[in-house]
Amino acid sequence: MKYLKLIKLLYFADREAISQIGLPITFDNYCSMENGPVLSKTYDWIKGNVGVNYGTFWASFIEKVNRYWVSLTSDPQTPDLSTDELEILQKVWEEYGKYSEFQLVEITHQLPEYKKPQAHSSLPITNQELISVLEKNETARNSLLEEIELYKFINS
Repeated sequence: MKYLKLIKLLYFADREAISQIGLPITFDNYCSMENGPVLSKTYDWIKGNVGVNYGTFWASFIEKVNRYWVSLTSDPQTPDLSTDELEILQKVWEEYGKYSEFQLVEITHQLPEYKKPQAHSSLPITNQELISVLEKNETARNSLLEEIELYKFINS
């Protein structure tokens, strides 16, 4: 698969997971780049910067085939994913898997949290910004943000 498509699908999965179950699947950091929102650490891992946190784990399953393509090298299994997370991944694939990477770029450019950065740069998308477009209730927004930040703190 082209890595740009993979990153977009994972971004949609995290977005959907926050909306449905209150926590992302990847717990990655997000940023806006020229081609839309990106999972920051995942993008680093694809570029070969695998020494960061779980990058070596990533590299044991995903291999960069060439400049634009990645390949699954072994089955990562899914024991750490909940039934809800697996359903979200399936739903995202069914909804967005049919699109090319550049069609997904166009779709992500329409997301309210996307901010167009200057050429060859990025702008962070904070959890607070993402949650504010997914959840309209302020109390629920604060609760979601607190839970995500706590989880990240505990697992850092």
